[in-house]
Amino acid sequence: MESLQSIENMRRVLDWLDDELRTRNAGRKKETFEQKVFELVHMAQQLVREVKGLPCDLHGSEPRALEQGRDRGKCAAADEQRDDEKLLSLLESSDDALYIRNLKTDCYEYMSPGIEHITGFSAAEMKSMKVVEVMERVHPDDRDIVRGGLERVKRGGKGVVEYRLKGKDGRYRMLCDSIHTHCNPQGEPLFRIGIVRDISERKQMEESLRRSEDRYRSLVEMSPDALFINLKNRVVYVNPAALRLFGASSSDQLVGKTPFDLIHPQYHAIIRERIAHQLAGESAPLIEEKIVRLDGAAVDVEVAAAPFMTDEGMAIQVILRDITERKRAEEALLDRRKQLEELNRTLERRVDEETRKNREKDFMLIQQSRQAEMGEMLNIIAHQWRQPLNTVGLYAQLLMESSRHGGLDGDYLDETVKNILNLLKHMSQTIDDFRNFLRPGREKKSFSIMATIAGMYALIADSFKAHGIQVVIEGDDQLAVTGYPNEYAQVVMNILNNARDALAERHTDEPRIGIRVGLEGDRSVVTISDNAGGIEEELLDRIFEPYFTTRDGSSGTGLGLYMARAIIVKNMHGCLSVRNTGDGAEFRIEV
Repeated sequence: MESLQSIENMRRVLDWLDDELRTRNAGRKKETFEQKVFELVHMAQQLVREVKGLPCDLHGSEPRALEQGRDRGKCAAADEQRDDEKLLSLLESSDDALYIRNLKTDCYEYMSPGIEHITGFSAAEMKSMKVVEVMERVHPDDRDIVRGGLERVKRGGKGVVEYRLKGKDGRYRMLCDSIHTHCNPQGEPLFRIGIVRDISERKQMEESLRRSEDRYRSLVEMSPDALFINLKNRVVYVNPAALRLFGASSSDQLVGKTPFDLIHPQYHAIIRERIAHQLAGESAPLIEEKIVRLDGAAVDVEVAAAPFMTDEGMAIQVILRDITERKRAEEALLDRRKQLEELNRTLERRVDEETRKNREKDFMLIQQSRQAEMGEMLNIIAHQWRQPLNTVGLYAQLLMESSRHGGLDGDYLDETVKNILNLLKHMSQTIDDFRNFLRPGREKKSFSIMATIAGMYALIADSFKAHGIQVVIEGDDQLAVTGYPNEYAQVVMNILNNARDALAERHTDEPRIGIRVGLEGDRSVVTISDNAGGIEEELLDRIFEPYFTTRDGSSGTGLGLYMARAIIVKNMHGCLSVRNTGDGAEFRIEV
């Protein structure tokens, strides 16, 4: 009888289960358990009608007379029992929990084993709990929600309540409780029936999805780039940046338009091709195009688009970036580049012209310098030839006098001619020495600094002796450098001649010039110092300028020191400098 009573109680909820499952499965795919229960409910209902003759509702209607025979009734009862057993077996194997609570006794009449999977409590443990005990395990924030849901179905009806329940392990789980209160014909609540499902994972997924959607929505809404969604060739969404880009005050001005309403006509063919490729699932690279604002103005934009699937089909998300300023900057940069190129061409022409002029100037300065040097050398040659020429003249007079007075004999004639020839030979050698000195060097070669300076000084020594100037040359006679020896000697001679002239003009007592040759580090150093009193401080920085001279206009060209520095710096990659010492000036040559 107890088993029959349980089955009878189960029958009382079949109609409610039928209605509940219809509601829960409306508009979505049925789950396996619910589908099986749905089918078994209908099987059980049919068996109840056929065997018991009961009406379809279980709310106290009068039973109908049995229309079938005894044998048929026995078969139907057996089938009914088997189907009920199937139903009970299915309920007991489900992860969802079915319960029936007697509201008169405040006790559970039935609790399916699925409750243990949900709460950790066995069916027997849950059946033993009072309502107040269950309510204490409900999360404090959700208790009013549960009470409200129970109150709504207190006098019959159904409802769904979601709440958090503390399980046996102390953790809260989110549950969905579909409840229905069954009342007698007088409207008194008899029992409450419910199906409990653990929806914790679903809620977590929903919350995660919600947060993700919120983040995405925030990014889209706050993005400085315009964005619209194209669905079925219609704009269905625009973000605030898109409103600003197109000059719209509300989304209604853009939503519903086709993308071609927003794109400049010259790009329509390109856009049609891109849309076809994207709807086919293909990617599309960034492109530059023009959009048309609502006021008709064209704006340069950079466009990126990506397809995605929606419930209504394939859609395309379009992102547009205003590149007007970038285009202006690029055009300005291009104009500036053209200006710079033209300026460079102009500067190159000017540099070429100045280089040509400087070459001409340098050539002129070199020629003038060489002319000055030639003049200096001619003075030296004239000085050195004066004595031999006077001697040759004297010999000629003696020969004439001897011939006139008959005293010219062979021995005297031979001796006199011999002396004349020696003098001429000396003069010829002098010409060769000066020619070799003035010949410019064509190839760099290693040479002895001491020997080069000594050889040069031998040519001009008489001019220094004539002024009583003592010249002392000392230092390392083995030190050699690579360069142009004649040009190096020319630099030293120019400095010596300037020192000679300064000593002579200032009538210096005991005039002297010291030349010292040495090595400092990996560079040769030659210092040339005098005791002529030095150079005025305000003139030290100018003495290497072309045409600058401290002499009067009749005795100096102002090119000697300029050319000397050019030779040392440009031709031999050295350094030429000057400073004042205690009693004179000191020139320093580093190579």
